[in-house]
Amino acid sequence: MTKDWESYKAAIRQLYVTEAKTLDEVQRVLRGQGFDASIRAYRMKLDAWGIRKNASIHIRKKRRLDESDSPESESSIQCTDSETLFSSGLQQTPARKAGETTGSAISDSLKPEGLPSASQPHTNKPSEFEVRLRRALAEFKFTLPYRPLKVHELIRMLAEPCPEDVRNFFTLELLLAKWQSDGSYLKMTLDLLPDFDAAFLTDFYGGNMFKVIDQMVAPHEKPVLTKACLERILVAMANWPDEYQSGNPIYAWQEPLWAASRATSWKDVKSTLRDDRLRQEVMGASFFDCALLVVAEDLLASCMKRIKAARRIAWLNGDIEGVQELRDEYMDVLGDFVDAAPEFDLDRSWYKFALKMSKWKDQTIEDKKSTNANQPQQEQRQANSSENDRSIAQKPQNRVFDFVFGYADPSSAYVSPPPSVPVNDEQDIRKVHLSSRTEHSSGNNQFLDVCSYAAIIDSPSLSPTGKTPSSNTYNLAELSIEWLESVSRGEHSIVAGF
Repeated sequence: MTKDWESYKAAIRQLYVTEAKTLDEVQRVLRGQGFDASIRAYRMKLDAWGIRKNASIHIRKKRRLDESDSPESESSIQCTDSETLFSSGLQQTPARKAGETTGSAISDSLKPEGLPSASQPHTNKPSEFEVRLRRALAEFKFTLPYRPLKVHELIRMLAEPCPEDVRNFFTLELLLAKWQSDGSYLKMTLDLLPDFDAAFLTDFYGGNMFKVIDQMVAPHEKPVLTKACLERILVAMANWPDEYQSGNPIYAWQEPLWAASRATSWKDVKSTLRDDRLRQEVMGASFFDCALLVVAEDLLASCMKRIKAARRIAWLNGDIEGVQELRDEYMDVLGDFVDAAPEFDLDRSWYKFALKMSKWKDQTIEDKKSTNANQPQQEQRQANSSENDRSIAQKPQNRVFDFVFGYADPSSAYVSPPPSVPVNDEQDIRKVHLSSRTEHSSGNNQFLDVCSYAAIIDSPSLSPTGKTPSSNTYNLAELSIEWLESVSRGEHSIVAGF
């Protein structure tokens, strides 16, 4: 039976958004009112309505949890400023004040030898980020073990009966809290990003996920993860523009990234991001380098698409307005990454396309030189050919030949029959001409039509397919020329078909 979702839409919005209840709680409340639906159905309907929970409500909840004493806490941490829970905690730790880097203490013991460390020296205590995360999860009755977890163990915990809000809004935080730099956590995170459609990025309640990534992830994995997150966010910005546009950004990175992604030139992109470099303490050290790289590739993709389209219609010659500007813009972007570190460099496919553009340009220049050099010779050959054809046309063998050629240049493909043509011959030829017009209505192309049909009637062997003329399968121009050449050699009679 179809459920009357619209009647309960206001109630669902009130419970889920305004009162910040989980979907499990919403389901229980409405089930008591006689409306029963699965959690999956709720999620699909919320997506269809475009209803998303206000992240600031959950941030305030987490802040209240953080400010209260918790029996699970293994370190006394006070959050006194107006920063969000996780960002504030990371900035106020003694390790950060001393210039050290915090992180998962257990990750280093499981890190392969030779890999750079992303965390502080090994201790028996969980990271402060993990302690704070555990406090927030207590609101949803979800317990995060203290022991190190293999990535498959953590993912198993996120399956049913895990609260749906934990799955949807804490996945990235949980992965970061238990991060191990052996590649398994990085691979799992990259696999999950498209499935979540950036949901656990836009609703990351740590305040600033890029700063947490800087704290928790090993240096050799940090650029890869940051770049992947930014790529997914650009997709989300395209799908949900109203939630990202300037005005009231929830996160510090939102406004500069939004502005850079909407810039129409590479100069504007650099100006937007580099003007905000002073905000690295808020953004995270990797944000700007990776943001510049991601937006650059997005701009290059747009330029490449437009340049290829221009080439397909033979505009890639520098003469058409806008094409040269596109090519210059593309090369300007590449020029700014010449000295980039390998982890922040463009993919080599962008450089390969630049080489192709260079070859196209060189070929265009050579073609133009060749055309200009051959222009006088081509004009002379055309003049000679026209004279020869005209001399042949002016030597008619009979009235039919005179009608076919008239007094015009055969290459003009237009003949005005002279009035001296006998009626019987003219009727015969018009009969052929009219039959041709039923299949080939190409203006005044009488010359090609008549010659083609005369050729087919006179010598069926000239027909490529052996079919009748009405099949419209012949290249009339080529067939006419071949027939006329055979006539000039005396191989066929001009009136054979008539």
